[in-house]
Amino acid sequence: YHSERAIHRCGGDCFEGPYFDGRRNGKVCIYRYADGCIEYGSWFEGLPSGVGVMWSTDRKNAYQVINGELEGAITLAVAEKIAKEEFNLAVPQM
Repeated sequence: YHSERAIHRCGGDCFEGPYFDGRRNGKVCIYRYADGCIEYGSWFEGLPSGVGVMWSTDRKNAYQVINGELEGAITLAVAEKIAKEEFNLAVPQM
């Protein structure tokens, strides 16, 4: 399965991003959790890879993500910078 921009839903969560050989694989991926949290990240050969950022449901809190692991809270300004510089995306709207 190959796609430049696929949407895959699983148990209320939604992954948006490219697939290669049936695995998530791309620099700009968006994961929308069923509870409303949103994560921007990169995936390589089916695994989260590198620096990412996650926002809480109300978008009042942000967290740095490294290789798919939540590393800790960051300021909203830092989250916005990561979103723009790493993914060329704006902060997600509610």
